Amino acid sequence: MNLSVWRQCVRLDRPGRWLVAVTAFGLVLRLGWLWYALRTPIGLGDPQFYMQTAQSIADGHGYVGGTGQVTALWPPGYSFALAVAVWFSQHTFLGGSVVQAAGALNLVLGTVTVALVGVLGRRVLGPRCGVAAAAIVAVFPSMVMLTGAVLSETVFNFFNVIVLLLLLWSPWRNDDGAIALPSDRVFLIAGAVAGLAILTRPPFAVSVVLVPIAIAVTARNWRVSLMRTGALLLGVFLVVAPWTARNAVTMNSFVPISTNTGYNLCMGHNPESSGTFAIPDYCFRDLPTDDTTKSEVQRDALTRSRAVHWMSGHILDEPRLALLKTWYLFADDQAGLDASRSYGNDNWLQPRDLGIWNTICDGYFFAVLGLAILGFLTWPIAGDRRRLVMLLLVAGVVVAVWLFFGDSRFKQPMLPILAIAAVVPLRALRHPPTAAVADAAAVPDESSPRTR
Repeated sequence: MNLSVWRQCVRLDRPGRWLVAVTAFGLVLRLGWLWYALRTPIGLGDPQFYMQTAQSIADGHGYVGGTGQVTALWPPGYSFALAVAVWFSQHTFLGGSVVQAAGALNLVLGTVTVALVGVLGRRVLGPRCGVAAAAIVAVFPSMVMLTGAVLSETVFNFFNVIVLLLLLWSPWRNDDGAIALPSDRVFLIAGAVAGLAILTRPPFAVSVVLVPIAIAVTARNWRVSLMRTGALLLGVFLVVAPWTARNAVTMNSFVPISTNTGYNLCMGHNPESSGTFAIPDYCFRDLPTDDTTKSEVQRDALTRSRAVHWMSGHILDEPRLALLKTWYLFADDQAGLDASRSYGNDNWLQPRDLGIWNTICDGYFFAVLGLAILGFLTWPIAGDRRRLVMLLLVAGVVVAVWLFFGDSRFKQPMLPILAIAAVVPLRALRHPPTAAVADAAAVPDESSPRTR
């Protein structure tokens, strides 16, 4: 992946100029939504925790809870990213509250993500297809609306798309069928960025551990597969391990990332489970209530133990729950709108307006999903393993939901992938299927038949 290839992908030819225009339009939409909908979250939940920990980090007090105790209650990635934005805003002429800093952070990274999807689409399908994929993301209602939420999805998707760029830069096989896997170094860097994504949203780890399937299918050589897989996982380890070590020292317990894993696991596996978010008595009764590090670890362990105990005696219920969780994952795409309303605690929208926005969100998502399914079914690049990688990453999102519980917000990691796949049938409207990606040749491929 050399500099000249990057220049080919970002050069300001006609599609490049269109990509700049689409990115600018995405910026304007996000700015408009912030002006319209940015408000301080009401109630208890993820946004309040992120705001408190980010302010604490920015003030130099570290990652601590509301009462000053050391904590690992939520994944730390978004809190640290937000802390940088908070510190910058409060130590420059910008000023502003934590909520405004969150909006600015999401605005910048969300807009950059639009451009990166355009570069990725250009690399995978060709210049004009890259512009179309970027346009889909630029106006994606839930992605735009999450710009105004103090939630981790926008920051996560920034890391997510960088991982996609690294993994999908080349087709993994040349036109003559020779193996052209990314190098060990590329897999190592992709793993490191994936580690940042996992520290932001841990369920992404499920998608990452599925990538070696594509490596093995492509390489058909156990040594090559082990080297590439080892490089990918080593990158993840190098980023996540220091946080795990911090938890071992400060929490006096083995906590790989956060102590809410038990909560999430039990909410998806209990006698009252409906497949989505709930606070069942089975999981949360008789838990330690004091705000100490020891009690936090105990609550995580108890809820995880209760989930495992219930699962071990109700294996036959798991397929039914998996279907319910998948339903809640795909039933709507109102996550950004729900977050802007503090999940019903801040009903600032009139019912009629809320209904219109809900219809826009759901209609747009299902249109993109339908096109993406058709795109995956008709993908025209023979031998290109990028389709398999993308499908595995999408499958990882679904499998992660099966492990915990379903919610429309959890499908955000797959939206950039769906946007690219949705372009395939759109491109075929102008060209025969056999030539649907002919313009991909406009971007030189640095892959080579050699492998190690």
